[in-house]
Amino acid sequence: MRRVCNHVIYRESKSCITGPHFPATLFVVAFISVATYFFGFVAVDVKTNFVENPTATRHKVICILFWCLTNGLLMATACKDPGIMTGPTSLPPNVASDPNLYEQWRYCEKCGIYQGPKTRHCNDCKACIAELDHHCPWMSKCVGKGNMRAFKWFNVSWIVFFIYAIVALFNE
Repeated sequence: MRRVCNHVIYRESKSCITGPHFPATLFVVAFISVATYFFGFVAVDVKTNFVENPTATRHKVICILFWCLTNGLLMATACKDPGIMTGPTSLPPNVASDPNLYEQWRYCEKCGIYQGPKTRHCNDCKACIAELDHHCPWMSKCVGKGNMRAFKWFNVSWIVFFIYAIVALFNE
């Protein structure tokens, strides 16, 4: 099934909605996979002179677990709806009658909807996103209310993975 948001087609299913440049996400998966292979297998084998030992095996298992976690969080971020707004097309009655709330809302002429206080229009996605943080080409979409938590955990996972790999590589 397809959903059109101002001429940008988002492919969606029950479990995934992808953004306008999904191949970049596949590049990130490939990059993480190559780095995992290098740090988890090649570098460890060279360091141990290709002799299998419990420490090397443990390191390989930890790298595979980090790979699964990091790519899982990447795909969770890349496949979740970032918070694409499809309405309202008119101001809610409580907003129209309250001057303080009214000042926080604006009309998006590109989408034809009223944006709430933290909603912004993304020119790359051509859609209004609730609590838009930024457009991330590596995730293939915006990072907003719907996928912010997965995005933060993805960043934590790859940073911890990187630190672990460097420390394990240079630790005797």
